[in-house]
Amino acid sequence: MTKCDICNKGITTKVSGLECRSCGKVVHASKACSGLNAKQLSALRNADRLDWTCEECHQNTPNRKSSFIIPEEDDEDNDVAVSDNNSGNCMIDTEKFLKDITAEMKKVLKKELQPIEASVSFCCTKIDDLSKIVKAQNKHIQELEKKYNYLHNEKTHLELEMSSLKQYLRNIEQQRLDNVIEVIGIPKAKDENLVNISLKLAETLNMDRTEVVNITRVESEITKMETSRCSSSMQKM
Repeated sequence: MTKCDICNKGITTKVSGLECRSCGKVVHASKACSGLNAKQLSALRNADRLDWTCEECHQNTPNRKSSFIIPEEDDEDNDVAVSDNNSGNCMIDTEKFLKDITAEMKKVLKKELQPIEASVSFCCTKIDDLSKIVKAQNKHIQELEKKYNYLHNEKTHLELEMSSLKQYLRNIEQQRLDNVIEVIGIPKAKDENLVNISLKLAETLNMDRTEVVNITRVESEITKMETSRCSSSMQKM
């Protein structure tokens, strides 16, 4: 069984060990035996390509030369000054370049926007004209609506008056017919005397002869087709 070179106890599956890559020394993978903290031990346990070196080998290993070059103070000051001067020149050139680009872009945009501004102005003028026309049309429509309502009311009034006049004419016609007696079936004779006929009719109907003021023979479609039938009418006072 492999034993720890620090505590001389065995290396088991429960307590694993570390082997130095330089001298092959084996110690327990613990802080007491290896001198490493918990994070360092965890990193060695989880990484396959990390090697561990014991403290003695680490002290005997010569220091590696650093890859960084530390210049002298004068050289560093000169380099910084040169860098600052170059940076200042670059900043001045950049600002001028940006100003030139900005001015050029303004000119180009102004030139490109001139037709658009003219079109927008033209459209605005047309919209204003259309708004005025629409406003005038709306006013005209309102006036027409007022006239329509007036004419509609007049039409309704005239229809009522016409209906009243028709009823009045029907009443007059009815009153006129109330004083008219039409007799059908009196044969038409040559050189007939309608007055004598009316007197005979009044006597037959038990009427006062003085009530008969007029008598006429009325031709109709029936009398035209049948000459044997005729009609007489008497108007009473």
